[in-house]
Amino acid sequence: MDGAAAATKKKKRKRAPGSPGARPQPAPSPAGSPSAPTPRALGPGSPGPPSPLALPLSMVEAEAEAAAGSSATASSSATPVAAEGGSKPVSMAPVPDGPPAATRELLASETGIGIDESYSKDEEALNTFLRLHPMLSAEACSQRSLHVMAGMLEKATMGAGQLPVVPKSHDDAFLRPPNEVIGERACLNGDRCLARFIAQLRYGPGTRYAFTMTEFLLPAQQQAFLNGKGLPQRRGKCLLCTRYFQNYTYILARSDPSFEAGKTGMGLQVYCNAVGPSDDAAGAAVHDDAQLKQAAAELPTNASPVSCRDGYKPAAMLFVDEEFANMRTARESNLGKLLFRPVVRFHSSDYKYVLEDDEPRIVQVGIGADEHTNGLGFRQPASAGGPASASKSPRR
Repeated sequence: MDGAAAATKKKKRKRAPGSPGARPQPAPSPAGSPSAPTPRALGPGSPGPPSPLALPLSMVEAEAEAAAGSSATASSSATPVAAEGGSKPVSMAPVPDGPPAATRELLASETGIGIDESYSKDEEALNTFLRLHPMLSAEACSQRSLHVMAGMLEKATMGAGQLPVVPKSHDDAFLRPPNEVIGERACLNGDRCLARFIAQLRYGPGTRYAFTMTEFLLPAQQQAFLNGKGLPQRRGKCLLCTRYFQNYTYILARSDPSFEAGKTGMGLQVYCNAVGPSDDAAGAAVHDDAQLKQAAAELPTNASPVSCRDGYKPAAMLFVDEEFANMRTARESNLGKLLFRPVVRFHSSDYKYVLEDDEPRIVQVGIGADEHTNGLGFRQPASAGGPASASKSPRR
């Protein structure tokens, strides 16, 4: 009992502050500054921050002054903003008006925002500009925007263009030799004209059916020639060579996506190997290639009527499929008119050689809309509202 009472008296005995042997007391915190941390109630064995009572007086005073200085700086530079759902203000980080001054030092002595960062005024001007011009925003490169732009190309309109319509009777008038007495010119190909070449294949060399056909003129060109205004400046091909060249150009354009009418070479071979001095021949070949490109850029020159009087049958027309519209040539050159304007294809079996007044000429067979299949007795079917006697007529 005596020992317990003595221990109790020692615990109750306290020494006055400032007296020798007394423990140092923490200094009081200034008004408005955060108070020094106080020890929290910790369970047995749990770690925690050291108690300020265990620190020297000089360290406690230094921590208090540092906390007071940082609090004053934050309150002066930051703008208090009311937090959502509460009335306690929240400090917002300051945003500089522009980048810091450029220095040559590799490492800056103070921390800050880099030059490549975005700033408040710059971002505001950029956002305002993007609202006026949304095509400059990142949304223009998204998958949805690109899909919409791709769909716009599918709905783009293509101009059909206008071509002079030439009836079959006008074509038949030019399937003959030229009349040089009145100034008509022969086909540009000369001895290589298809009218002469096909006749030699059918009837052999030296046949009397072989001839060079006259230059083909459109109705307006023919009328100008008859009025004394002369022929076109550039000499043209005959009707057979024109149709063959038109058919050949379409096949090149349809089979080659990179074909450009007027720019791509028209020859079967785009180069040749020199075997000797042939400057004149090379110059002639370059001239011919330029003439071919110019003629290809002008195709087609005219359209033909179909399934009507003085017209052609649909089977005689050049077939142009819908996929040709996806080709570059159909969109950018004159050949795109083939999609909407019918032109006569080339087929050697559609032409027959005859002699009139001991002179050869060519007749179109089996392709006229109003012809009766060369006298075989077949005619166009009677219409639904035709007379009943038409069905009772005897067959021949």
